[in-house]
Amino acid sequence: MTPVCPACRAPVRLDSFVCGRCGLAMRPTCGRCSEPLTVGMASCWRCHAEITEPSLQQTAERPEPINVAAAAAAAAVVSPASPQAEAHRSEHFAPPEVANEARGYVRELEQHELKQEDGRSTTEAMPTAPERVAPATTVSHAPSFDLPRLRFRPGRVIFVGLLSGLLVAVGLLAVEGMWARYRYPNPSRVSLVEQRFAQFDFSMEVPSAWDVEPAGEAVSFTDPDRPDDRGIRVTRMDEPFEDARSSVDGSNLSRFPSYVRLTSSNDERVGGRSAILREFIGNDLQYRQWVVANGGSGSLQIESWFHPAEADETQILDQRIIESFSVL
Repeated sequence: MTPVCPACRAPVRLDSFVCGRCGLAMRPTCGRCSEPLTVGMASCWRCHAEITEPSLQQTAERPEPINVAAAAAAAAVVSPASPQAEAHRSEHFAPPEVANEARGYVRELEQHELKQEDGRSTTEAMPTAPERVAPATTVSHAPSFDLPRLRFRPGRVIFVGLLSGLLVAVGLLAVEGMWARYRYPNPSRVSLVEQRFAQFDFSMEVPSAWDVEPAGEAVSFTDPDRPDDRGIRVTRMDEPFEDARSSVDGSNLSRFPSYVRLTSSNDERVGGRSAILREFIGNDLQYRQWVVANGGSGSLQIESWFHPAEADETQILDQRIIESFSVL
């Protein structure tokens, strides 16, 4: 049995590490069972076939050590392969007719090696590899598509932009229509009901739907839907009206440090009595304050708060409420 290359099954010696025919790095294998063999073995450990190493004439010479510089300089040069390697390559990568010839040659080569091992024939010449015929190939080109060249059309761009804007506007209007939000009622049509408070010495008309909450020296009238954003409070003050101006201004400085004063008037009339007016605005709320002279020794403070965006509507309603205010 002759050791062979596992790739092209060419005869090799046990101390070979590169096949002289196909040029592949390999380990010699048994020609019968394809088991790997090592140097010094006399027979295959699996099939027990006696190993007969081929002569140097039957195997290709070992390649010399690779010179990296020379290999880099001649990287484009490709040496032709041996006839056996060509036959092996044709068997796997050739058309059917060429592959059949290659298979026949490999079969004849194996039979020749078996005869040499058995000693039946030593004078027969090795079979010659068939000539490799390059198959006719048909080059297929990828189909070409003549795509129309897109041209810039300003009219189409403008039309698409207008259509997109219209669709966005319609969508926003639909969302706004479905969005439940508070709508301030018409201030001139709000029904008012009179509220009398003898303990505080005043009477005033307020919206009938508002909540009334007396607390200490004050009475609060608030919108039940948003008590923190809309309401009126009447507070009884112990200071005389002549001293109320400075007292109110001093307390406002501490209550509204970040607010801006919009209105300041000292010549107002509320319920037929002298009054002063102060108005402040901030980021969240806006306040109107009236200080009215009481018949006794004190005074009354009327304070209205609302959202700045509703200043016009609340001014009309506050005017109706102030006109109905009277001191008992």
